Amino acid sequence: MIDVDYETGRTKAYDWLYVGGDAIGTKNLVDAVNDGKTASWSIHKYIQEKNGFTVSKEPKLPGFHTAIDHVDISTEIMGLKMSNPFGLASAPPTTSYPMIRRSFESGYDFAVVKTFCLDKDAVTNVSPRIFKVAGDALKLEPSFGNIELITEKTAEYWVEGAKEIKKDFPDKILIGSIMCGFQKEDWVELVRYAETAPFDAYELNLSCPHGMNEKGMGRACGEDPAIVKQITEWVVAETKKPVIIKITPNYGYAEALAEAALEGGAKGVTLTNTMPGLQDPLPDGAPIVGVGLKDRLYAPGGTTGSVLRPFALRKCADVAKMVPEIEIFGSGGIISGDHAMSYL
Repeated sequence: MIDVDYETGRTKAYDWLYVGGDAIGTKNLVDAVNDGKTASWSIHKYIQEKNGFTVSKEPKLPGFHTAIDHVDISTEIMGLKMSNPFGLASAPPTTSYPMIRRSFESGYDFAVVKTFCLDKDAVTNVSPRIFKVAGDALKLEPSFGNIELITEKTAEYWVEGAKEIKKDFPDKILIGSIMCGFQKEDWVELVRYAETAPFDAYELNLSCPHGMNEKGMGRACGEDPAIVKQITEWVVAETKKPVIIKITPNYGYAEALAEAALEGGAKGVTLTNTMPGLQDPLPDGAPIVGVGLKDRLYAPGGTTGSVLRPFALRKCADVAKMVPEIEIFGSGGIISGDHAMSYL
């Protein structure tokens, strides 16, 4: 690996050379993107200072002000007040607290942490696990797939980290995402432990479409309204905080699942999770992205991006019309501001 100053991305051998990503051992795609952001600012700072200008250590882009800055976009959902309705869903962008911290600093008002579980159900992710749905470089549709499971980090990490980040961002909304199988004692144990953290609400992940359902978790618990209602009741009995159910897009009647969640005591639903799909293969049928240097194994994963958005919008519309008493967190395929407005 190349020896660098991790705060700037500058190599220790050459003051003009900046690197990041695989070259310095970064394993997470989102963190690798942040390496590029860090290095870009450091390169800008290096060039400007070489020419006699003073540049701050922290990135600071030129500010501007327009009339739209006076528009009040604050909102309230499930009794939680937010300065704006935008946040990060439980997904790769919330893999760690440093990533959530950056989202809060950028202006997002809430974040749902990566789903965590009891230690006995811990998982190990593989790489590569995020891929473009279309393998052809000329196909520019922004849709992606992944075979990422829930977090590899312990429940302790998410509970203890919540205490620190809420101390620094007391007005931001932090939602704990949790998952168990269909066992009451597991849900009770996990919720009681999560209650030691300052989460503002809980999201029950009953919709992960791959990897976890083989363990009797995620989607395996989320396609039967009776099971959805029962799990919701178990959790609601253990907390006074709002409970959200993350609903699978793979069940034909999202409104039936939302109604079951409401009857169980949930205050909201997240619509929706990813849909199972496969990446376009090579002409010989082999995967473009495979796990393992020799066998190149692959499996169906969750598909998201533009291909998911029409389905997610349909689910939101159905639930909003047929179960108006429950709050909705819209999620799926949001790539631009216009897409976010579509959900509103």
